[in-house]
Amino acid sequence: MGRWSKRNKKNTLTADSQKTLNRMFEHGKNRSRHKDKIEGCDKEYIYSERTFRTYQREARHFVEWLLIAHPETLHLKQARHFINEYLQTLINEGKSAYTISTRKAALAKLFQTDCSEFIETPGRYRRNITRSRLDTEYDRHISDKKERYYAAFTSAMGGRRAEMERVRGTDLVYLDERQEIYYDKQGNQKVLTMPAGYYVHFTRGTKGGKPRYALIIGEDEKETERIVRMFKEAGSFPVFGKLPAAYDNHHYRAQYAKRAYQKFARTEIPQEDRYIMRKERAGEVLDKAAMAAVSKFMGHNRLDVIAGHYLYG
Repeated sequence: MGRWSKRNKKNTLTADSQKTLNRMFEHGKNRSRHKDKIEGCDKEYIYSERTFRTYQREARHFVEWLLIAHPETLHLKQARHFINEYLQTLINEGKSAYTISTRKAALAKLFQTDCSEFIETPGRYRRNITRSRLDTEYDRHISDKKERYYAAFTSAMGGRRAEMERVRGTDLVYLDERQEIYYDKQGNQKVLTMPAGYYVHFTRGTKGGKPRYALIIGEDEKETERIVRMFKEAGSFPVFGKLPAAYDNHHYRAQYAKRAYQKFARTEIPQEDRYIMRKERAGEVLDKAAMAAVSKFMGHNRLDVIAGHYLYG
């Protein structure tokens, strides 16, 4: 009897949480998140490796907290009762709204529920996002000349750091004008007209392993021609190689987003294509079609990500 009693008291929190997330990620591979969201079953799956790794990390944080705050909790099904207390602890500790929101989303996924089931946490405001918007001491460890050199490329094609470091000359392609499909928040099918021009075909280091085409948009025609020439000269070799550690690639990725948006935005936006900003930019109107084009170029699926993280200020 004693032997079985000891076995029943074994703490399985870590194993259970990791097993649950592993299963959701394995089952989510090659599934359409958009389709699952419409059908209401997206809570059961994890679709990208990056999200999977993030949720693994956040689940570990929760388990570590439980081991100290409630050591009597042995199994995952018992842990759900303490989520609100955990979130309140994060708020009391002064964690950022973005950190709390990520941890809340991870726990909602782990327990296959909705974030609204938990206590209300601080709102995420664009004005509080500091990533790549303010100068830091670290930024000073790169020369102005080197920064300008790399900035010209990131702001013209919008690649993530890993993508920029792996892109090769052979990834340059010329595409004719074409139409592409995208879906709005309600699941309605919409059509985008993509212009003819030189594009970078990002296939290495992409988020979720998804390839995409990004239109090259230099500061002017001369810069676009210079970038195209560099790609052609690079051939099958990397165009840039490893970027300097102190180079703030994300900042210039946001510059590309603004440049691309301005290229596609219409002066007269149809009512159904108006994206109304909220919070501190309440009332400002953006063009959904232009935002969808930017999303495609940058490897995102949601318009609110483009509005909040790239088209700021």
